[in-house]
Amino acid sequence: MIFIPLWYNRCTLTPLSAIMHQPMNLLRHIFQFAILVGILTACGSTRPPEPTPTATPSPTATATPRPTPTVTPVPLCPAPGQAAKWVAPDQFDGYPEAIRAYLAQGGTAANLLTILRNASSINEKWGGVSSIDLTGDGEPEIVVSIFDPFTTDQAAGPSGQLLVYGCAPQQQIELLYANQAPKGQLLPSVLQSGDLIGAPHGTQLAVVSSSCGANTCFEKLEVLGWNGVALANLLAEPLDLPSAQYQMIQTDADSALEIQAQRGLQDSIGAGPQRTEKQLWKWNGAQYVKVKSDWSPVEYRIHAVYEADDAFAAGDYAKATDWYTRVLTDDNLKDWLTEIGYANAHDRDTLQAYARFRLLLIGLLRGDANAGDQFDQLTKLYPEGSPVHLTQQMAQAFWNKYQETKDLKTACAVANDYANSSDNGQYLIVDDLNLFGYTNRSYTSDDMCPIK
Repeated sequence: MIFIPLWYNRCTLTPLSAIMHQPMNLLRHIFQFAILVGILTACGSTRPPEPTPTATPSPTATATPRPTPTVTPVPLCPAPGQAAKWVAPDQFDGYPEAIRAYLAQGGTAANLLTILRNASSINEKWGGVSSIDLTGDGEPEIVVSIFDPFTTDQAAGPSGQLLVYGCAPQQQIELLYANQAPKGQLLPSVLQSGDLIGAPHGTQLAVVSSSCGANTCFEKLEVLGWNGVALANLLAEPLDLPSAQYQMIQTDADSALEIQAQRGLQDSIGAGPQRTEKQLWKWNGAQYVKVKSDWSPVEYRIHAVYEADDAFAAGDYAKATDWYTRVLTDDNLKDWLTEIGYANAHDRDTLQAYARFRLLLIGLLRGDANAGDQFDQLTKLYPEGSPVHLTQQMAQAFWNKYQETKDLKTACAVANDYANSSDNGQYLIVDDLNLFGYTNRSYTSDDMCPIK
């Protein structure tokens, strides 16, 4: 049994000295001291908590910003090398690779120009070496124009090559464009270079290539620009004209230049009568497109027919009537077959009979009361025995069917069938219309009466 001393009262302790002065033996004192220690431990949790010390915040340190490392751009092109070695090719066709290998060693455009001059492939009149940034990457491309020294006796000028080299990753050199004129043809030339289209980056090359036949040279124009992958022609369609002249001109307020193209004549009797033409091509933001075409004045009757046919096809019957009427009445128009002394030439009758048939169609399309007058004139002017009597017979077949059906499409089908009939000499009507040389149009039987 444990004795709880009377001096314990709600953890209020009697002083130890008072206890020790009580008359008790030593063992009892020791026993009570042990109990005292336990009581003190149990009552310790009733003491009020000591305040938690508050730490004073340290002032925030301002970090000094570290400088952003500057990245040194890695050049695409090989570094210029004084030790670049030129290895002359055995044949002229080997120049593209020989030049590429030289530039890949760090050969410079200036040194290359000297090398090619010494090789007699560049002189004061033909060829050259230039630098221009076509890709917009800040590294200039090298444009090389060289001629074959063994072709300098050609009448039109020497043959040659136009080459464009550019830098590639890992400081390589690539041939980006090659245009080689074979022997007998004139080397390609740069018409103009620079920012031709108002692009934010990169520049362009306008290149002219010639191809000459026995009598006429054709000139082809390309405007080369970088499309992100390769040098591409920026024209919407080929521009290749006989005896042509090209200019890059400024005709409006935008920054892009326009192309002015002048078509010349083909110097061959087989080409037939011709008209010159001036074209205007404009940059539309993606490519060059032809926006205007001005032809020289009509001198030959066949070209008056073409003007009338174009107006008819466009539904401009008033304009078509004016031109078909001029075919009938304008004695100042030239008749080409007669002019060149063609055997049995009757081109005036051929074209006037055709014009009257077309006027008959227009009269019916417009509901003219006198539409039949043209048919009557065809019957009167081109009876049997006339060289163009078949045109009158075609008109007769058409007229009969129209009177029967009052349907122009059905009557036209009959007329075209007659023009294609082997019973009357297949294609004889269109053959007469197709005698005006290879630069002019070719008709088929379905062109006679085109109302479908």
